Amino acid sequence: MGQNSWTLLPAQQVTNYKFLYPRDLKLDIETQTPITFKLQAPSGQLIIDLENLTNSASYVYHLGERGVYLFLVYNPSNVTSHVRIITTFYNFESDLVESSLTLIVAGTTFIIASYAISLTRHKRVSDDTEGKTPPAR
Repeated sequence: MGQNSWTLLPAQQVTNYKFLYPRDLKLDIETQTPITFKLQAPSGQLIIDLENLTNSASYVYHLGERGVYLFLVYNPSNVTSHVRIITTFYNFESDLVESSLTLIVAGTTFIIASYAISLTRHKRVSDDTEGKTPPAR
């Protein structure tokens, strides 16, 4: 995903909205002064809520849903703060993998069913013509 950097004045707040996919997310947060960091899911659930975060920290979290996530960074101190957040994604998008597997199973079932119907029709036609002599020419 990338990197975001901000210079936050005293008591300044930054909100950032990002459309994210259900994958594993690693957040590396770097700051020299205490900050508050929050990550909120599209459903409104607060995933990460950190207050007085200083220095640097890393968090790994599995994003469970596709949608717009809210990143909030707040500088509660009375000095300017430099914040850098690096986001890295891991693994597959779980909702796409599930959809793909469902389509593969449905497609395979359709092919097998079509083949079975074709075989029974062919057998029925051959049973009907068995023992009958062809018409004279």
